[in-house]
Amino acid sequence: MKVIDVSAWQEWIDWQAVKDAGIEGVILKIGEHYNLDEKFIEHVNNAVAYGLRYG
Repeated sequence: MKVIDVSAWQEWIDWQAVKDAGIEGVILKIGEHYNLDEKFIEHVNNAVAYGLRYG
Protein backbone atom coordinates (compact mmCIF):
# COMPACT_ATOMS: atom_id res chain seq x y z
CA MET A 1 0.00 0.00 0.00
CA LYS A 2 1.38 3.41 -0.99
CA VAL A 3 0.93 6.03 1.73
CA ILE A 4 2.02 9.67 2.11
CA ASP A 5 2.54 11.78 5.23
CA VAL A 6 0.92 15.25 5.32
CA SER A 7 0.68 18.16 7.73
CA ALA A 8 0.29 21.94 7.68
CA TRP A 9 3.68 22.08 5.93
CA GLN A 10 1.88 20.83 2.83
CA GLU A 11 -0.28 23.92 2.37
CA TRP A 12 -1.67 22.92 -1.02
CA ILE A 13 -2.06 19.36 -2.25
CA ASP A 14 -3.32 18.30 -5.66
CA TRP A 15 -5.44 15.47 -4.30
CA GLN A 16 -6.42 14.25 -7.76
CA ALA A 17 -2.72 13.90 -8.65
CA VAL A 18 -2.17 12.01 -5.38
CA LYS A 19 -4.98 9.60 -6.27
CA ASP A 20 -3.76 9.28 -9.88
CA ALA A 21 -0.25 8.43 -8.64
CA GLY A 22 -1.62 5.31 -6.97
CA ILE A 23 -1.47 6.61 -3.41
CA GLU A 24 -3.97 4.65 -1.32
CA GLY A 25 -3.69 6.34 2.06
CA VAL A 26 -2.41 9.28 4.05
CA ILE A 27 -0.92 9.70 7.50
CA LEU A 28 -2.18 13.00 8.88
CA LYS A 29 -0.55 15.06 11.59
CA ILE A 30 -3.24 15.93 14.10
CA GLY A 31 -1.15 18.49 16.00
CA GLU A 32 1.45 19.10 18.66
CA HIS A 33 0.93 19.41 22.39
CA TYR A 34 -2.52 21.05 22.70
CA ASN A 35 -2.57 22.67 19.25
CA LEU A 36 -4.53 21.19 16.36
CA ASP A 37 -2.56 21.16 13.09
CA GLU A 38 -4.08 24.05 11.14
CA LYS A 39 -4.60 21.91 8.00
CA PHE A 40 -5.77 18.71 9.74
CA ILE A 41 -9.52 19.11 9.11
CA GLU A 42 -8.99 20.19 5.50
CA HIS A 43 -6.65 17.25 4.87
CA VAL A 44 -9.09 14.76 6.45
CA ASN A 45 -11.97 16.09 4.38
CA ASN A 46 -9.93 15.81 1.17
CA ALA A 47 -8.73 12.31 2.00
CA VAL A 48 -12.35 11.24 2.46
CA ALA A 49 -13.49 13.06 -0.70
CA TYR A 50 -10.87 11.22 -2.76
CA GLY A 51 -11.51 7.83 -1.17
CA LEU A 52 -8.14 7.59 0.55
CA ARG A 53 -7.62 5.71 3.79
CA TYR A 54 -6.23 7.89 6.55
CA GLY A 55 -4.78 7.62 9.97
